[in-house]
Amino acid sequence: MNKKAKRGIDTSDVWAEKLKEGIDKIIRNAEKSYDAQVTVLLRAVDSAEKKADLKKLKAARNIALTWIEYFETLRDLVKKDPNKTGAGKKASLDFINDQIKFFNILSKEIDRKVLEGKASKIRQSLE
Repeated sequence: MNKKAKRGIDTSDVWAEKLKEGIDKIIRNAEKSYDAQVTVLLRAVDSAEKKADLKKLKAARNIALTWIEYFETLRDLVKKDPNKTGAGKKASLDFINDQIKFFNILSKEIDRKVLEGKASKIRQSLE
């Protein structure tokens, strides 16, 4: 028994609060990191579009497809997790599904840009 417990001080609430703060900090850092990675991807797509760099556009498309795979796997894990229930589970799944939709749209837009770029290069070579 520790000294605080001997004095009748309940430390379980203190530790629970510190744990919650730690988890919240980890989540905030993960969100910032994810946001930064997506921002870098979008800037790379924009730059590649402006330069008509088909190689970089294809690489960006592959990154988007990798994010889709990641979120699909995460969705499966969240669905199977018996500890996640109710509103928290629904919010997690809604966020995951939104990210899957976003990256699907992004990859299709990149595909369109790649096809436009290929068509443009073919036109230029025919002239």
